[in-house]
Amino acid sequence: MSNYRRRKSSTQILTVGAALAFLSTGAMAQDPSFTLHAVKKNNMAITPTDSLLAVPGDTVEVEVYINCWSNGRLVHSDGTDIDPTQRPTMNAYQAIFNFRMGSFHSGSSGNVLPKDYATTTGINGRVCFPTFSGLPGDDNFANVFISQSHPDYMFGQSGSSICIVQSNDCLHRFSCTRFSGSTPAGFCPPPGTHDPYKYAGTLVLQVSPDATGVFTVCLDDTNRPPDGTMPPDFLDDGPENSFLVPYTENPVETTARIAPVEFSCLTIAVPTPECDVTINSVNPTNNTIDGRQPHALNDAATAQGITSVDLTYSIVNNPGGTNPPPCLSTGAFALASTSGTAPSVTSVTALTPNSVRLNLNRPIPAGAWTTITHDDDSGLTKFCLGNLPLDVNSNRTANADDVMRLVDCLAGTQSCSLVQGDTNRSGALNVGDIVQAINLANGADAFAVWNGAVLPASPCP
Repeated sequence: MSNYRRRKSSTQILTVGAALAFLSTGAMAQDPSFTLHAVKKNNMAITPTDSLLAVPGDTVEVEVYINCWSNGRLVHSDGTDIDPTQRPTMNAYQAIFNFRMGSFHSGSSGNVLPKDYATTTGINGRVCFPTFSGLPGDDNFANVFISQSHPDYMFGQSGSSICIVQSNDCLHRFSCTRFSGSTPAGFCPPPGTHDPYKYAGTLVLQVSPDATGVFTVCLDDTNRPPDGTMPPDFLDDGPENSFLVPYTENPVETTARIAPVEFSCLTIAVPTPECDVTINSVNPTNNTIDGRQPHALNDAATAQGITSVDLTYSIVNNPGGTNPPPCLSTGAFALASTSGTAPSVTSVTALTPNSVRLNLNRPIPAGAWTTITHDDDSGLTKFCLGNLPLDVNSNRTANADDVMRLVDCLAGTQSCSLVQGDTNRSGALNVGDIVQAINLANGADAFAVWNGAVLPASPCP
């Protein structure tokens, strides 16, 4: 069998960029060839190509072509030559897509199958049937067909041939035979030139919602499987039961094969979707200023301050379905401070399906703004947190006004959050915070003198 049937080898595509490199290539072999060309994507015409990019949900219209059949040899069913000097003409062909084959599941995940078809597992392996009825045996002629009015149809137009299309199971078969007396298809040009492709059938594929990776979609050049589920071969009087081999009428033999036959595949590259989220809120809120003591009492080495930030978010795309999503991992955040040493995110803890906590390795430094930048598919999201001890009124200046603001907060005439007014970090607002505010202003208890300190303008809007 190998002396008249072979598949054209191709280098495996490992990246989307490599897949794009195929866009300008085609089957240039001078041997008789079956080729697959994508001609439409999402019902929009594209330049015919044997490789294209797609995303989950895309439909791809594929046309089957045959070329250079006259460069082959006429062989008996056992592969021996009939007449080495005679150039074949095309009188019949058969092309089969077999969805048992791995090529339609050859990506990293998901599949590329005929539009409107689903799959289930039956006693003979994979069984295909239309999703619009859910009943095996229905055909899908809207997405699997031969257009005899196609300008490049193998046997011309005006009723020169009869065709059969099978689309009611895993085998999608295109078979046509030329009527006796009609004009045979043309010859292949001499070596060094490229024979025009002749159209043989159309299949509309759909990329599954979970598809990723590179799918190498091929015609079936295998023998009939042992379970006998493939239909009989078309115009084959030999014992090999091979598929996809063009045939010719010949004075010596009523049916004779053309050999060799090559098969070129179509590659559909589906990039892995990038993780993408929208950050909706942060706590503490953007441009919050921490007005509390910057370190433990009489212990300047034990820094105190904001050590965690909570985010709420909505998911744009989370291909792995993890919580937290990978685009909210530690590496997705960059921290910088206007002075001092900026902290870093050491871990991200999921709080709810749509909220996380960023855990920092150290408090944000006192006397500075710390900027937290998140980078994902939507672009940069930036928010800032300040630390200015004694700045109870959050005006970026520490002075006596802040002590008075704290008095007003305790009297109930003003409001202060704990981040603003809990200067001694006791967890509650009380008279002790007024005492500690005075200590911060004067530099008592190992604190620096914060009275008169000023934060620069925030880096965040």
